[in-house]
Amino acid sequence: MTVPVVSIDGNGIAAPLFTDVLSWLQAQYQSIYGEDINIAADTQDGQWLSVIASAIHDANMTIVDTYNAFSPTYAQGAGLSSVVKINGIRRLMSSTSTVNVLCVGQAGTDISGIALGDNLNLNTQWILPGTFGSGTLIIPPSGQVEATAVCSVSGSVGAGIGSITRILTPVPGFQTVTNDFPAVVGAPTENDAQLRRRQTISVANPSQTIVVGIQGAISNLEGVQRCMVYENPTAAPDANGIPAYSMAVVVEGGDAQAIANMIALRKTPGSPTFGTTNIMVYDVRGIPTRINFFELILVPITVQITVTALAGFTQTIQNNIQAQVVEFLSTLPIGYDSYLTKLIAATELPEPDGLTYDVTSVFQSRDGGPPQNIDVSVSFIEAAWADPTTVAVTVHLPSQQTGQTRRRR
Repeated sequence: MTVPVVSIDGNGIAAPLFTDVLSWLQAQYQSIYGEDINIAADTQDGQWLSVIASAIHDANMTIVDTYNAFSPTYAQGAGLSSVVKINGIRRLMSSTSTVNVLCVGQAGTDISGIALGDNLNLNTQWILPGTFGSGTLIIPPSGQVEATAVCSVSGSVGAGIGSITRILTPVPGFQTVTNDFPAVVGAPTENDAQLRRRQTISVANPSQTIVVGIQGAISNLEGVQRCMVYENPTAAPDANGIPAYSMAVVVEGGDAQAIANMIALRKTPGSPTFGTTNIMVYDVRGIPTRINFFELILVPITVQITVTALAGFTQTIQNNIQAQVVEFLSTLPIGYDSYLTKLIAATELPEPDGLTYDVTSVFQSRDGGPPQNIDVSVSFIEAAWADPTTVAVTVHLPSQQTGQTRRRR
């Protein structure tokens, strides 16, 4: 019998099972002491062989993990953080919330580093980029400028549309401020699954496809959580309303100026950009170019799930159904509709928990409307979103069934 150790060939790495290691040790032991020796699991000799087999198996698994740590597909934790540096990216640490604001005032006024506040008595503070007096954020001759303000504290701090209106650091010439879009809340430290997805996108950075390359580059910017780039190569507006020969970028999170700079750097000369956020970018010659893009709009999806409790159903299982549906909706791609059949599938928990209930109905709606038995449409600049307050799970006992047709099994 071949020694049960790790082997590497053209197909990759392979390690023997624990049972194979134990069988090999037992065979070697019997070849020394005779086949009549008792090495059953309940004997001292049998237990000692199991201890040795376990040590060899653990060493084999360590070798496998070390080998796989060189691949972004299998690496974990610190190993994955190290491997993705090959692609010029790094794991994103926890971030602060950001909000794009429109600042209005007299041309030439330096508003760098000014603190802004909300009008809801939440006592949040949002800081404009730069340091006051450094001249990094100056109101242009047009009398208004868009900028990205950063919350003074890290974590998930929200700000509704039109709520950032207070200037906490008064400066002569700085008149008004407001936000036309809600804040993009701060994100926790990037987990392994998210980093792997971003690594997959990042390999498109040096690609010859401009659209994919732009999406990869923007996705790698600090604070950007999601990005989608659309192109209309035709001579007429397309189904999304994107003008002829134009490009539309939809982004969630990130600094507006950094996003605009990246689009200007990567796009082909003369190709117009389309969007509701307008940022002025200056090239190395000082020539200005206005870059347009869309900030992602999150569409709240209201879901009503009704289940019949079977043997073994608990409150924890009910909470897990809710959490799984919330995660499913909140991770749908940009511009992807919420299809009812896929939503129903998302209510299925793995066994054995999935055998403790039967889904009798699933209804959904968008923007707080009454849930219905329909698919929910999402535009190309939107993405579905849900949290525990928008997903309700109603539980009936078997005796409470009303004769509804079962939707599964």
